[in-house]
This record gives sequence, structure tokens and C-alpha cells, in this order.
Amino acid sequence: MLQKFVQDTFRHGKRTIGQVYQHATPFAGQVNHGMRVGKRLFGALHPLIDQLGGGRASKAIVDGFGAFDRGRDQVIGM
Repeated sequence: MLQKFVQDTFRHGKRTIGQVYQHATPFAGQVNHGMRVGKRLFGALHPLIDQLGGGRASKAIVDGFGAFDRGRDQVIGM
């Protein structure tokens, strides 16, 4: 009886972890793609933002991209 309970619990946990991984992987890919697009867009608009006096906003955006890259590298393990 205890053995069946342990087997069922392990099987359920394994299935749950697999499902989480299957759903999290595409979501993480979409977030990463969105950040790459955002970086490219910001790179194109950066000179215009600087001309309009948005130095503080520019710095905050660049810092945000940097924090995302550091966090992604920690998760990926690079």
C-alpha cells in the first residue's frame, strides 16, 4: 500500500514537472524574442530619444535590457 502511494506520488510529480517544462519553454522563448525585438526597436529610436532630451529614460531602458540579459544568462547557465 505504501509502495503504491509512493509510486503514484512520484509519477504525478514527474508528470507535473514535465508539463511545467513544456509550457515554460515556449513562453520563455517568446519573452526572449520580444526582448530582442525591443532592443532592436530601441536601437533604432535611441538617437531620436536622445535628441528629445530623454537621457534618463534611455539609461533606464538600457539598464533594464542589461538586467534581463544578466538574468537570462543566470537561468541558462552561461
